[in-house]
Amino acid sequence: MKKSVILILSIVLLGTNVYAFKSTAVLNITGDIAGSTTLPSIDDTDLAKLGANYMDGMTGFVVTGMLEAGYIFGSEKYMGMKNDKIFGGIGVFGYLGVGDGYAGQISGAAVGEEQVDVFFNIYYSPVLSAGAIVKFYFFKNRLAIGLGGGVKIIADTQPSYEMYSTEDSLFPATVGTIIVDDFMMENANAFMGSMKITIEYNIPVLNTLEVIFGGYFAYNIYQPLYITMPPALLTAAIENSGLDPQEPIESYYINSMEYGIRVGLGFRL
Repeated sequence: MKKSVILILSIVLLGTNVYAFKSTAVLNITGDIAGSTTLPSIDDTDLAKLGANYMDGMTGFVVTGMLEAGYIFGSEKYMGMKNDKIFGGIGVFGYLGVGDGYAGQISGAAVGEEQVDVFFNIYYSPVLSAGAIVKFYFFKNRLAIGLGGGVKIIADTQPSYEMYSTEDSLFPATVGTIIVDDFMMENANAFMGSMKITIEYNIPVLNTLEVIFGGYFAYNIYQPLYITMPPALLTAAIENSGLDPQEPIESYYINSMEYGIRVGLGFRL
Protein backbone atom coordinates (compact mmCIF):
# COMPACT_ATOMS: atom_id res chain seq x y z
CA MET A 1 0.00 0.00 0.00
CA LYS A 2 2.79 2.42 0.98
CA LYS A 3 4.70 1.61 -2.23
CA SER A 4 1.60 2.37 -4.33
CA VAL A 5 1.08 5.74 -2.64
CA ILE A 6 4.75 6.64 -3.11
CA LEU A 7 4.56 5.64 -6.79
CA ILE A 8 1.47 7.80 -7.40
CA LEU A 9 3.04 10.79 -5.65
CA SER A 10 6.23 10.34 -7.63
CA ILE A 11 4.34 10.35 -10.93
CA VAL A 12 2.43 13.52 -9.99
CA LEU A 13 5.57 15.32 -8.80
CA LEU A 14 7.48 14.23 -11.90
CA GLY A 15 4.58 15.34 -14.10
CA THR A 16 4.67 18.88 -12.75
CA ASN A 17 8.26 19.15 -14.02
CA VAL A 18 7.60 17.80 -17.51
CA TYR A 19 8.28 20.42 -20.17
CA ALA A 20 5.08 22.20 -21.13
CA PHE A 21 3.60 21.28 -24.50
CA LYS A 22 3.91 24.04 -27.08
CA SER A 23 2.43 24.26 -30.59
CA THR A 24 0.59 21.01 -31.13
CA ALA A 25 -2.69 19.33 -31.98
CA VAL A 26 -4.78 18.50 -28.91
CA LEU A 27 -7.55 16.07 -27.99
CA ASN A 28 -9.30 16.59 -24.64
CA ILE A 29 -11.83 14.23 -23.06
CA THR A 30 -13.63 15.75 -20.08
CA GLY A 31 -16.63 15.26 -17.87
CA ASP A 32 -18.63 18.36 -16.85
CA ILE A 33 -20.58 17.99 -13.59
CA ALA A 34 -22.69 21.02 -12.76
CA GLY A 35 -25.64 22.59 -11.06
CA SER A 36 -28.24 24.04 -13.40
CA THR A 37 -30.55 26.88 -12.36
CA THR A 38 -33.59 27.46 -14.56
CA LEU A 39 -34.41 31.12 -15.31
CA PRO A 40 -37.91 31.17 -16.88
CA SER A 41 -39.17 34.36 -18.51
CA ILE A 42 -42.65 35.15 -19.85
CA ASP A 43 -44.74 38.31 -20.23
CA ASP A 44 -47.94 38.91 -18.25
CA THR A 45 -50.29 38.29 -21.18
CA ASP A 46 -48.88 34.85 -21.93
CA LEU A 47 -48.61 34.06 -18.22
CA ALA A 48 -52.35 34.65 -17.92
CA LYS A 49 -52.93 32.13 -20.74
CA LEU A 50 -51.35 29.52 -18.47
CA GLY A 51 -53.63 30.47 -15.61
CA ALA A 52 -50.66 31.53 -13.47
CA ASN A 53 -49.82 34.75 -11.66
CA TYR A 54 -46.07 34.18 -11.42
CA MET A 55 -43.31 31.84 -12.57
CA ASP A 56 -39.90 31.15 -11.03
CA GLY A 57 -37.06 28.68 -11.46
CA MET A 58 -35.40 25.90 -9.45
CA THR A 59 -32.00 24.19 -9.42
CA GLY A 60 -30.99 20.67 -10.43
CA PHE A 61 -27.91 18.85 -11.68
CA VAL A 62 -26.57 17.95 -15.12
CA VAL A 63 -23.66 15.83 -16.35
CA THR A 64 -22.08 16.07 -19.81
CA GLY A 65 -19.24 14.17 -21.47
CA MET A 66 -17.19 16.43 -23.76
CA LEU A 67 -14.76 15.76 -26.59
CA GLU A 68 -12.60 18.73 -27.66
CA ALA A 69 -10.24 18.69 -30.65
CA GLY A 70 -8.06 21.59 -31.70
CA TYR A 71 -4.63 23.14 -32.01
CA ILE A 72 -2.51 25.24 -29.68
CA PHE A 73 -0.63 28.07 -31.41
CA GLY A 74 2.44 28.53 -29.20
CA SER A 75 3.49 32.06 -28.29
CA GLU A 76 7.13 31.49 -29.25
CA LYS A 77 6.52 29.96 -32.69
CA TYR A 78 3.51 31.96 -33.88
CA MET A 79 3.74 35.23 -31.95
CA GLY A 80 7.47 35.85 -31.83
CA MET A 81 7.67 35.88 -28.04
CA LYS A 82 10.96 34.92 -26.42
CA ASN A 83 9.48 32.42 -23.96
CA ASP A 84 6.19 31.00 -22.71
CA LYS A 85 6.74 31.40 -18.97
CA ILE A 86 3.79 33.81 -18.66
CA PHE A 87 1.75 33.58 -21.88
CA GLY A 88 1.87 30.17 -23.53
CA GLY A 89 -0.32 30.62 -26.60
CA ILE A 90 -3.84 30.38 -27.97
CA GLY A 91 -5.78 27.18 -28.56
CA VAL A 92 -8.71 26.91 -30.99
CA PHE A 93 -11.05 23.97 -30.40
CA GLY A 94 -14.25 22.45 -31.68
CA TYR A 95 -16.26 20.39 -29.21
CA LEU A 96 -18.97 17.74 -29.15
CA GLY A 97 -20.84 16.61 -26.08
CA VAL A 98 -23.55 14.22 -24.90
CA GLY A 99 -25.32 14.65 -21.58
CA ASP A 100 -28.60 15.33 -19.87
CA GLY A 101 -30.71 18.41 -19.24
CA TYR A 102 -32.89 19.87 -16.52
CA ALA A 103 -35.70 22.40 -16.25
CA GLY A 104 -37.26 23.22 -12.90
CA GLN A 105 -40.09 25.68 -12.40
CA ILE A 106 -42.47 27.03 -9.78
CA SER A 107 -45.82 28.27 -11.03
CA GLY A 108 -48.31 30.06 -8.81
CA ALA A 109 -52.02 30.66 -9.28
CA ALA A 110 -54.88 32.06 -7.24
CA VAL A 111 -57.56 29.46 -6.60
CA GLY A 112 -60.43 31.35 -4.99
CA GLU A 113 -58.81 33.24 -2.12
CA GLU A 114 -55.93 30.79 -1.81
CA GLN A 115 -52.51 30.97 -3.48
CA VAL A 116 -51.45 27.58 -4.84
CA ASP A 117 -47.85 26.97 -5.87
CA VAL A 118 -46.87 24.04 -8.07
CA PHE A 119 -43.28 22.77 -8.26
CA PHE A 120 -42.15 20.58 -11.14
CA ASN A 121 -38.84 19.23 -12.36
CA ILE A 122 -38.32 17.95 -15.89
CA TYR A 123 -35.32 15.76 -16.79
CA TYR A 124 -34.40 15.05 -20.40
CA SER A 125 -31.69 12.99 -22.05
CA PRO A 126 -29.84 12.92 -24.34
CA VAL A 127 -28.84 16.52 -24.92
CA LEU A 128 -26.30 16.94 -27.72
CA SER A 129 -23.79 19.82 -27.63
CA ALA A 130 -21.61 21.29 -30.39
CA GLY A 131 -19.60 24.47 -30.70
CA ALA A 132 -16.21 26.15 -30.62
CA ILE A 133 -14.00 27.52 -27.86
CA VAL A 134 -10.86 29.65 -27.76
CA LYS A 135 -8.45 29.04 -24.86
CA PHE A 136 -5.69 31.35 -23.66
CA TYR A 137 -2.76 29.50 -22.08
CA PHE A 138 -0.55 30.86 -19.31
CA PHE A 139 2.43 29.73 -17.21
CA LYS A 140 3.86 27.22 -19.69
CA ASN A 141 0.39 26.03 -20.64
CA ARG A 142 -0.49 25.02 -17.09
CA LEU A 143 -3.45 27.44 -16.82
CA ALA A 144 -6.06 27.76 -19.58
CA ILE A 145 -8.94 30.23 -19.69
CA GLY A 146 -11.52 29.57 -22.39
CA LEU A 147 -14.35 31.49 -24.03
CA GLY A 148 -16.76 29.64 -26.26
CA GLY A 149 -20.23 29.26 -27.66
CA GLY A 150 -22.40 26.78 -29.47
CA VAL A 151 -25.75 25.01 -29.48
CA LYS A 152 -27.47 22.31 -27.49
CA ILE A 153 -30.06 20.01 -29.03
CA ILE A 154 -32.74 18.34 -26.91
CA ALA A 155 -33.20 14.90 -28.44
CA ASP A 156 -35.49 13.39 -25.79
CA THR A 157 -39.10 12.81 -26.88
CA GLN A 158 -40.16 11.30 -23.52
CA PRO A 159 -38.72 13.44 -20.71
CA SER A 160 -39.49 12.36 -17.15
CA TYR A 161 -40.94 14.70 -14.54
CA GLU A 162 -41.80 14.99 -10.87
CA MET A 163 -44.44 17.38 -9.54
CA TYR A 164 -45.78 18.46 -6.15
CA SER A 165 -47.72 21.44 -4.83
CA THR A 166 -48.85 23.36 -1.76
CA GLU A 167 -52.37 22.00 -2.29
CA ASP A 168 -52.19 18.24 -2.63
CA SER A 169 -55.94 17.87 -3.24
CA LEU A 170 -55.65 19.91 -6.47
CA PHE A 171 -52.21 18.81 -7.68
CA PRO A 172 -51.05 15.68 -5.84
CA ALA A 173 -47.41 14.63 -5.87
CA THR A 174 -46.78 12.80 -9.14
CA VAL A 175 -43.93 11.32 -11.15
CA GLY A 176 -44.29 10.32 -14.76
CA THR A 177 -43.33 10.82 -18.38
CA ILE A 178 -44.25 13.63 -20.78
CA ILE A 179 -44.98 12.22 -24.23
CA VAL A 180 -43.96 14.72 -26.92
CA ASP A 181 -46.55 14.30 -29.68
CA ASP A 182 -45.99 14.61 -33.44
CA PHE A 183 -47.09 18.26 -33.53
CA MET A 184 -44.55 19.24 -30.89
CA MET A 185 -41.75 17.27 -32.56
CA GLU A 186 -42.43 19.04 -35.85
CA ASN A 187 -42.97 22.57 -34.52
CA ALA A 188 -41.35 23.06 -31.10
CA ASN A 189 -37.81 24.42 -30.99
CA ALA A 190 -35.25 21.84 -29.81
CA PHE A 191 -32.20 24.14 -30.14
CA MET A 192 -30.76 26.32 -27.42
CA GLY A 193 -27.82 28.70 -27.63
CA SER A 194 -25.00 28.32 -25.11
CA MET A 195 -22.14 30.59 -24.01
CA LYS A 196 -19.36 29.14 -21.86
CA ILE A 197 -16.36 30.23 -19.79
CA THR A 198 -13.85 27.59 -18.65
CA ILE A 199 -10.88 27.68 -16.29
CA GLU A 200 -8.56 24.66 -16.35
CA TYR A 201 -5.32 23.64 -14.68
CA ASN A 202 -3.32 21.11 -16.68
CA ILE A 203 -0.91 18.70 -14.96
CA PRO A 204 1.47 16.93 -17.38
CA VAL A 205 2.06 13.28 -16.42
CA LEU A 206 3.66 12.03 -19.65
CA ASN A 207 5.19 13.69 -22.70
CA THR A 208 1.85 13.50 -24.49
CA LEU A 209 -0.65 13.32 -21.64
CA GLU A 210 -2.12 15.81 -19.15
CA VAL A 211 -4.66 15.53 -16.36
CA ILE A 212 -7.23 18.36 -16.49
CA PHE A 213 -8.89 19.89 -13.44
CA GLY A 214 -11.07 22.96 -13.64
CA GLY A 215 -14.48 24.54 -13.62
CA TYR A 216 -16.90 26.20 -15.98
CA PHE A 217 -19.80 28.61 -16.15
CA ALA A 218 -22.39 28.56 -18.95
CA TYR A 219 -25.50 30.51 -19.84
CA ASN A 220 -28.09 28.82 -22.05
CA ILE A 221 -30.81 30.66 -24.00
CA TYR A 222 -33.83 28.58 -24.96
CA GLN A 223 -37.14 29.60 -26.53
CA PRO A 224 -39.25 26.42 -26.85
CA LEU A 225 -42.14 28.27 -28.59
CA TYR A 226 -44.68 25.79 -27.20
CA ILE A 227 -45.51 24.74 -23.65
CA THR A 228 -44.54 21.26 -22.49
CA MET A 229 -45.66 20.45 -18.97
CA PRO A 230 -47.04 17.61 -16.82
CA PRO A 231 -50.50 16.51 -18.03
CA ALA A 232 -52.33 17.71 -14.88
CA LEU A 233 -51.01 21.25 -15.29
CA LEU A 234 -51.71 21.29 -19.02
CA THR A 235 -55.29 20.11 -18.50
CA ALA A 236 -55.87 22.78 -15.84
CA ALA A 237 -54.51 25.51 -18.12
CA ILE A 238 -56.76 24.38 -21.00
CA GLU A 239 -59.90 24.16 -18.84
CA ASN A 240 -59.40 27.29 -16.71
CA SER A 241 -57.62 29.71 -19.06
CA GLY A 242 -58.46 28.46 -22.53
CA LEU A 243 -54.84 27.65 -23.39
CA ASP A 244 -54.34 26.29 -26.90
CA PRO A 245 -51.28 23.96 -26.75
CA GLN A 246 -50.78 24.37 -30.50
CA GLU A 247 -50.53 28.16 -30.29
CA PRO A 248 -46.92 29.42 -30.02
CA ILE A 249 -45.98 31.45 -26.94
CA GLU A 250 -43.35 33.83 -28.26
CA SER A 251 -42.45 35.46 -24.94
CA TYR A 252 -41.69 32.18 -23.13
CA TYR A 253 -38.01 31.42 -22.48
CA ILE A 254 -36.49 28.70 -20.28
CA ASN A 255 -32.98 30.08 -19.96
CA SER A 256 -30.56 28.48 -17.52
CA MET A 257 -27.20 28.93 -15.80
CA GLU A 258 -24.75 26.06 -15.35
CA TYR A 259 -21.83 26.16 -12.92
CA GLY A 260 -19.64 23.22 -12.02
CA ILE A 261 -16.40 21.31 -12.32
CA ARG A 262 -14.66 19.56 -15.17
CA VAL A 263 -12.14 16.74 -14.99
CA GLY A 264 -10.50 14.84 -17.78
CA LEU A 265 -7.46 13.95 -19.84
CA GLY A 266 -5.63 15.93 -22.51
CA PHE A 267 -3.70 14.19 -25.29
CA ARG A 268 -1.01 15.99 -27.34
CA LEU A 269 -0.96 14.43 -30.82
